[in-house]
Amino acid sequence: MKAFASIARFTLLEAWRTRIWLLALIALGALLLLGEFAAGLAITDSASYRSGIYAALARLVCVLMTMRASYRSGIYAALARLVCV
Repeated sequence: MKAFASIARFTLLEAWRTRIWLLALIALGALLLLGEFAAGLAITDSASYRSGIYAALARLVCVLMTMRASYRSGIYAALARLVCV
């Protein structure tokens, strides 16, 4: 349990230093706005459009944020290879 707490502490410290939490908040806000925009354009079944747009773009943002974070640790090429295959 001590090792887990140590890894969690250093992970949160690294996230705080690189300001990745700010990027995550901005991305979340943009995703919510795009989801609401898609729901406003839909004539029927706006909830499914909202959730579909939000889910697809959230996956994309998670991949891009992971690639950004991994770029600093040196496994950018491995992740890019996994995503492009």
